[in-house]
Amino acid sequence: MNKISRKSNLSKFQFGLFLNEDGPASRLGIYYFVRGKLTMKPLILAASEITNPRKVMNSLIDVGADIHPVHDMTELKQRLKREALIVGVFSTKLGWFGDYFLMPDRNFGESPPPIAVEPGVRDLASLHFNQCGHFDGWRDTVARLATKSSYCMFAIMMAIASVLLSKVLRGNDEGFICNFAGGTSRGKTTALIVGKSVSGGPKKLISWGMTKRKLCEQLAAASDTLLAIDDLDTEASRSDFGKFIADVTHLLASGSSMVYSNVVKAQLPDLHWSAIALTCAKDTVENLSRDNGYSRSPSDRVRLFDIPVPDPAEGGIWDRMDNGDSGSELTIQMQKHVSSNHGTALIRWLDICVGNPKILEDTKDLIAWYVDKRQINASAGIEQRIAAKFGLIFAAGILAAENGIVPWHRDDIESVVVELHGAALATVYDEDDEVE
Repeated sequence: MNKISRKSNLSKFQFGLFLNEDGPASRLGIYYFVRGKLTMKPLILAASEITNPRKVMNSLIDVGADIHPVHDMTELKQRLKREALIVGVFSTKLGWFGDYFLMPDRNFGESPPPIAVEPGVRDLASLHFNQCGHFDGWRDTVARLATKSSYCMFAIMMAIASVLLSKVLRGNDEGFICNFAGGTSRGKTTALIVGKSVSGGPKKLISWGMTKRKLCEQLAAASDTLLAIDDLDTEASRSDFGKFIADVTHLLASGSSMVYSNVVKAQLPDLHWSAIALTCAKDTVENLSRDNGYSRSPSDRVRLFDIPVPDPAEGGIWDRMDNGDSGSELTIQMQKHVSSNHGTALIRWLDICVGNPKILEDTKDLIAWYVDKRQINASAGIEQRIAAKFGLIFAAGILAAENGIVPWHRDDIESVVVELHGAALATVYDEDDEVE
């Protein structure tokens, strides 16, 4: 059947004028029917198109809407009158939007207003969010097997913590990256896909080979969830590696893109995000930067910290495995589990977090407890800020366990975070007393 001769559902289409947070009208959004089914994602057009019904009609036909170019034109003109449009809000990111949490196909929170997401960002979300299997399956396979690896547990805690970051560590640059550092065959990429399994599948890891603008779009699409970026080694041979990684880390931590002129803003809108990222490389960023003649600053170190991974003879990421276990076999098992069970833990965690201020208060209390227990000198600003971030990861692990997200014990959660926190500091400070 030709798409322009389908039975019209135009009377059921939803037309909205979506405003930017700062007020001025910015987009026309249309939720339309295709083959009798209402779309979950709106067609987004410039707000000025409300005065051009022919162009709107052509755009609807191009996306396969159930509409007739002749018979429905009169009704379309009526639906495009400003007084007939519902008023909504336009967002350039997913994740937290006030008290609501935006996902590609659903929003979390009671009675959210009509919200439309910038199309380029929304389309990228398919790389980050997808579900397979059931939550109980993920918890009883992926999360349970993760107890044999400090790195897999830590990666899952990072993913849980990503949802909480912007709500509890308020500041201009509190986002951060963790680099699992070590040679080949240690299971580093497996740890990344385990962390990513909280929100999506194992085939959706992105790489560092992208422009800064593309990175901004990825960050906005995955805002407030873990961004797993594989294989930092692809950039390690750059002569300017130290400056490159410092620049992109600052970009990620800052939470905002370059501001473009009004001439190109429609094609390149300003983007925002809150981000925790996990990556891996054959060596620490500290060493890679030094080898390229770049001396990292304290601000570099508070935004990106390295955690060395043991060599394969010591089990690689499987540092907590039982006698008789094989690291390579555990990796195969974990990859199989992740392929069958992913993306469901984030949904369960958001059901618990959104609209629950106690979770945020408990997170703040746990961060304060963790930092206080480290007995860091109050004048040591960088150590305090790094400790707060590890405290956030600790808090996420504790709350995930208390709410049934992971089948872990508190002592194990604390020992993992404390151990990897110390390992991160050891990549920066050589003196044992400073590490201690």
